[in-house]
Amino acid sequence: MNEAENKKDLPTPAAKDIKTAVSENQEQKKEIGGKLDKLNASLVGGTPVNTSKDIPKISRPNPPSQTLDNNPSKVQSFMEGKFANSTIKPLRTYRTDVEEAVQNKKESVTTIALAEHRRRESRGGTEGKYKKALFAQNSLIIFLITALVITGIGSLFIFIYAKSQEQKAVSTFYKKTIIPADREIVIDTGEGLSTLIQDSLKTVSLERGDIAFLKIVSGGEDLTASGVISVLSPSTPAHLLRSFKDYMFGILSGDKNNLFILIKTDSFETGFSGMLEWEKTIVKDLGPFFFETATSTQNRFEDTIVKNKDTRVVRNARREILFIYAFLDRETILISGTTTVFDDILNRYFNSKLVQ
Repeated sequence: MNEAENKKDLPTPAAKDIKTAVSENQEQKKEIGGKLDKLNASLVGGTPVNTSKDIPKISRPNPPSQTLDNNPSKVQSFMEGKFANSTIKPLRTYRTDVEEAVQNKKESVTTIALAEHRRRESRGGTEGKYKKALFAQNSLIIFLITALVITGIGSLFIFIYAKSQEQKAVSTFYKKTIIPADREIVIDTGEGLSTLIQDSLKTVSLERGDIAFLKIVSGGEDLTASGVISVLSPSTPAHLLRSFKDYMFGILSGDKNNLFILIKTDSFETGFSGMLEWEKTIVKDLGPFFFETATSTQNRFEDTIVKNKDTRVVRNARREILFIYAFLDRETILISGTTTVFDDILNRYFNSKLVQ
């Protein structure tokens, strides 16, 4: 009985360990308290104490980890609480403006929606007017461009058409005249050809610079070049007459009416040699058409240059040219009475060739 009671009074091994730990803890507290007193004394005015060696480090247990809840409602609540007292204002949106208007101005959502609708209508009206003005401006520009294009095409068409008609008319006229003429005068050889030509020179009325074509006929039939020249100058060399294939007797109006003769030959060699032989009688036969018979001449041809052309001329006693002829090209002979007429007909001839 006593042994059992004694055994109950004896401490167990676990109780002994607890008591030992308590006592050791009390001793550590005393030791730490003494060191803190020394440290306090040193801070107040005593000797500094190196606490890094005397004070043991006390480790603290890490707080238990918490699981982050990603629920949107909890995150939103957390953020609202986090920035409740913050000075940074959140981003302003149309929704926040509406909420403030409802809270501060006591406006309803309906009035705000109505105001927004009116604002959009006014902006739409302005944009509509701008679009209409821009459309009108673009339409005007397109209309002007189209009108210019149509006008240009029309003008080009009219120009081409007029040019073709002009060329057609000129081509038609060239079939019967070597150079263009402004008038046509018919002369019938039955009444004396030489007299009729001289009368035409005196009586034909023309604008200055105009040309009249003398169409010579016999019994209603056009005379050939050889037929006309043989009538006016019977002493013309026969081989020269045979080389003539076309001719033009014309009157050029200036200070007075001036006669000129254009003759086409089919052989330059025959025409050149025949003209040199014809010089013996040509001034006597054709001279009255170009100068007065009373005018004294030497009746002698000489070479001279007129407008870069080799010409044969007859001069009077004062060295004035009374008669002139030259080959304009290898098939065309021009006969006139002055260098002025010669120059004018020469230019018209080469211009007519450019048109052809």
